[in-house]
Amino acid sequence: MFRVARMLGRHALINWGADRVLRVCGVQRRRLPDRAVPQGPFLAAGALPALPVVRTVAEHALDIDVFAGGDLRLQWEKARWTALPDLDAAAADACIMKFLAENPPYRGIHWISAQEAAIRLLHLARAAMRLDAARNPSPGLRALVALHLHRVRVSRRYEEAQDNNHGISCAAAAVAGALLLGRRAAAARAARRLCKLTQRLFAPCGAFSQHSVRYQRMAVDVLSIVQECAAYFSLPVDLHAVHRAAAGWLERLTDPVSQAGARIGHDDGTRLNAPALPARLARPRRWSGRGFMGFAARPGLWAVLRTPGGRHRPAHADLLHLDLWRDGVNLLRDSGSGVYNRAWWSRWFPSTRAHNTATFDGAEQMPRFGRFLIGPWPRGGVLPDGGWIADGHGNRHQRRVRLQGEECRVEDVLSGPYRRALLRWHLPAGPARLDGAVLHLEQARITVSGAADVWLGTAPDSPAYGLRWKTPVLCVAAPAGGACVVTRISARAAAA
Repeated sequence: MFRVARMLGRHALINWGADRVLRVCGVQRRRLPDRAVPQGPFLAAGALPALPVVRTVAEHALDIDVFAGGDLRLQWEKARWTALPDLDAAAADACIMKFLAENPPYRGIHWISAQEAAIRLLHLARAAMRLDAARNPSPGLRALVALHLHRVRVSRRYEEAQDNNHGISCAAAAVAGALLLGRRAAAARAARRLCKLTQRLFAPCGAFSQHSVRYQRMAVDVLSIVQECAAYFSLPVDLHAVHRAAAGWLERLTDPVSQAGARIGHDDGTRLNAPALPARLARPRRWSGRGFMGFAARPGLWAVLRTPGGRHRPAHADLLHLDLWRDGVNLLRDSGSGVYNRAWWSRWFPSTRAHNTATFDGAEQMPRFGRFLIGPWPRGGVLPDGGWIADGHGNRHQRRVRLQGEECRVEDVLSGPYRRALLRWHLPAGPARLDGAVLHLEQARITVSGAADVWLGTAPDSPAYGLRWKTPVLCVAAPAGGACVVTRISARAAAA
């Protein structure tokens, strides 16, 4: 129980336990009875030709096993109303009516997750504001908002207990929904709850509780939308400082040339239709904060190291993973996320072997307790130019990084009673040739010293959620008992 409490946190454990009691007792299901399908118009000024609303035969949302069939994440994406703010009123209403015809309230897969209802509600609020339907909402729009608000409210404790994007998006949706219904007092209470969540989930540097670049972006987008709603309805919300810090932190994890974010942590492609991010700022040459440390030699050459010491549970066993970018090319890369609901994929992509770090005797940095829960966390700390971790068997990995000129130098010091230690460097797709301890790529040359053996293999890589291919991986075996392995990545030399 102590380990579970440490991994979840006291606040999360209390709320998680309360939610489990409600689920086991069936209280949540009873709070989501069948409701009448709202009738339009929703966003249009006048009546529209009605689409036939035919109730599909579907299970109650809370009776569906999320992981029993195919991957619901891919299906949920189609019903998030991401395009709604960009449609005209007639097209937006047609989209809403089609959704309701296929997904009557609280039945089917799209009502399983409160966060999915929250995402729809946030996009609905943006569309209503753009189409001037927010200040005097139609009866249909009010009924639609109320349905989604209720779905969010029923699972609020559970969503907040996860200490991740779920609580943030649901609290933001509560603000937006209450404003659309003209309930300013309720909106103010939801805004205060959202501010408390941001204080707990965002570090002063702007780093989010999830060590994930993708979900850092989602959190920034959610804060952008809720501030847009608050400004539209003249509701004071004190989120500007945390939003500015979070957006700045996201910028440090985004390549300035390709505009792509590093795939560190869960990366399932989630992206909201949100206001544009603030103007880009110059990347610092050195920076560090909760869970990350960054290095830059020039605007197009930069690296980021996953460091220990985060307060919130990690999603991947990726401590001391290093990402290296040069002029828009991800030279040393994270393998991505694959999909959440395929047994082999969900084991491989979060594993230590799928990251640019070390394994001792083939063991994981952190064993997996569940689909999204890993632990116990290893001991670790941060150095001025890197970090270290130590496992329960007495093995220690210390990594130091230096970017100078066009070269990245990585020093890995391994010690302990291990029999076999292995460093992996996951590389971009393309030709690769190993000549002794020197690897030639199209974009760079990698030189290794201090290793017992070096060889080139392949490993699964997920360029986008649901996709998988094979890419090269440089494997470096360290001598037993202790070693200092130095890896130099030169961005000057191309393949000979």
